[in-house]
Amino acid sequence: MTLLISGFEQGLCDTDACHHYKIAKDLYLFIWREKIVPTLGIVMIDEQNHRSDGKIVGVGDTEDMPLSNFPVASYCQRLSNIKYPKDL
Repeated sequence: MTLLISGFEQGLCDTDACHHYKIAKDLYLFIWREKIVPTLGIVMIDEQNHRSDGKIVGVGDTEDMPLSNFPVASYCQRLSNIKYPKDL
């Protein structure tokens, strides 16, 4: 099966570094860096209350706004739980 991406994101397939930390029961910090559009994102994910809240900071899109800094938030719900072998 071939999946074709079209539109604004076409040709931007990549992998980016990310980290996650368990802060407390059902509370996680997720941090990632993107290379194609240089940005840093940080989001706190609260699974108990089904919310996330964070910021994305990076390169802006104009000379007048060389940096972009905006909040992100969402309703969230865990869809699956995968257990990996410890030796991976």
